[in-house]
Amino acid sequence: RRLEKRIYIPLPNYESRKELIRINLKSVE
Repeated sequence: RRLEKRIYIPLPNYESRKELIRINLKSVE
């Protein structure tokens, strides 16, 4: 098990994480 994908997101800011999730959702659409 590797956490490379998780490590590549060193954003302790909740808002920053929300933005990343938004980008992911946009890619899915």
